[in-house]
Amino acid sequence: MNTSPQLLRRLALIAILSFTLGSGACSSAPAAIDGGGAAPAADGPSGVAVVSGAVQTISVDLSQGYYDPTVIEAKAGVPLEISFGQGQGCLAKVLIPAFSVDQDLTAGGAVVKLPAMTPGEYEFSCGMRMVFGTIRVK
Repeated sequence: MNTSPQLLRRLALIAILSFTLGSGACSSAPAAIDGGGAAPAADGPSGVAVVSGAVQTISVDLSQGYYDPTVIEAKAGVPLEISFGQGQGCLAKVLIPAFSVDQDLTAGGAVVKLPAMTPGEYEFSCGMRMVFGTIRVK
């Protein structure tokens, strides 16, 4: 058998990818799939942020290996606080590019505070950009 360093590196990479994909860390997300991998979720479990005073809030569970809800419906013009549960693996971080959010979720989760938004859709994802969610502001 040819055991060149290049072959050994390729086999190691295949083993790592097989373990990562088989572990379920990012594979159970209810997101649309295209030829390039996971796409931002257009559908999936949705939840409506609750307005209380001058802020709206919602909790997002990560325990199943995806964002639940996947789609957050929020009201325009009201700041939004999202309580993300504890994450691990690729869900160890949440990224919200439109607001430069890069939040660690490994120490029991975190509350991400976003300013009042204009109507539209804002994407969020895991740190590896494999699991996606959407904030729909109306």
